[in-house]
Amino acid sequence: MVSPEVQRFNSLIEYLKKERVIYNNSDLAGQLPKTARSYITEVLNGGRTFTDKFAKKIEQTFPQITEGWLMTGEGEMLKSESAAHRVESNVRPILVGEKEWADVPLVPFSARAGALSGFGDPQWLEDKQTMQVLVDSRLKGDYVLFEVEGDSMDDGSRDSFLDGDVLLCRIVPQSDWQYSIKKRRATFCVLATKQDGVALKQITKHDRVKQVITCHSLNPAYDDYEVALSDVQAIFYVEELNKR
Repeated sequence: MVSPEVQRFNSLIEYLKKERVIYNNSDLAGQLPKTARSYITEVLNGGRTFTDKFAKKIEQTFPQITEGWLMTGEGEMLKSESAAHRVESNVRPILVGEKEWADVPLVPFSARAGALSGFGDPQWLEDKQTMQVLVDSRLKGDYVLFEVEGDSMDDGSRDSFLDGDVLLCRIVPQSDWQYSIKKRRATFCVLATKQDGVALKQITKHDRVKQVITCHSLNPAYDDYEVALSDVQAIFYVEELNKR
């Protein structure tokens, strides 16, 4: 018989998958410090006890989870609209029959170098053009469209990002930077840095002690490099290729 703690753990996993924080148990194991995928499988199958230590590790990794909920079931799974995760959407839905369109701010490649210096200021959105994007459900959080410029993310494979591609990206709240930014096997982000402007890269490592991320280009002609989060102005997860 599955314990109440494991049942709640299963509910949490389903929530994280729905929110696209993780895609499978391997992704979850990769985010939890010193945790193997096999350990998670054994916990879910009842082969290992769901311990208080394991619960605290989960709560520290995902601060939106109510402290103590996994072990006791008291309260709600998520903290009540916590400030760190209550982000108002910056898109305006336009309903057409059963389909839903949204006007999302577009940052053209010609403006990428300094486009995010004033992000967060209402004036930023007023001065930018928008593009209609077809979505399955109402978007959560702040989204921006970026055009890809150059060949640094083109290695000739089907995973490449080509010059002129339009990417739908979601901002990562700065309050979340202290946690793992590399949340998926292939984490692609648009980074806005004080020195280099805006760049699309794959994040291959996040040193949470030094608060440094490693940026990788798909094109082998470009070298990997490290960026201190103190030099970063904004980070966006690439959610999908919107237009090619």
